[in-house]
Amino acid sequence: MNDQINTRWAENADKQAVAKVLRGLMVYTAALYKKPESDIKSLEEVQAGLDKTFAGPNNIRYVVAECDGEVTGICAVETSYSTWHAKPYIVLNDLFVDPKFRNAGVAKELLQFVTDHAYAIGCCRLDLFVEDQNKPALKLYESFGFDKLKQVSYSLPIKPSEGLP
Repeated sequence: MNDQINTRWAENADKQAVAKVLRGLMVYTAALYKKPESDIKSLEEVQAGLDKTFAGPNNIRYVVAECDGEVTGICAVETSYSTWHAKPYIVLNDLFVDPKFRNAGVAKELLQFVTDHAYAIGCCRLDLFVEDQNKPALKLYESFGFDKLKQVSYSLPIKPSEGLP
């Protein structure tokens, strides 16, 4: 482990720092897809969402990476359950490193922290989704040992049924 990078579970006191890095991810993703700045949530909106996440169930937690006491990277860890293997597994979301700290091993330290946690709780696997245009992320995950699966991913925006408010 790199002595200059500290990885740990995020605490309530980290919410503002996590929100700042998470908003950086939103800006990065919007630029990747050439979306307008108006599509990006404000820092206040991101923080409000984190208030719910930090107060919510324990199956979703954030990991932070710090360099010299400054939060430089984050990822969200969601624990789920595989009925096939009858074991838990982890879905990794929103791994992002502040651009000033890229190529310093921060992302690999976050991945190692999550992998060690997954092993400790008896997980059968670690899953993640990555945008196919995010070439640096694809390279990182493949270098870490992730297998690229040949699956199709679907998403359904949830709307109320007819007649519901």
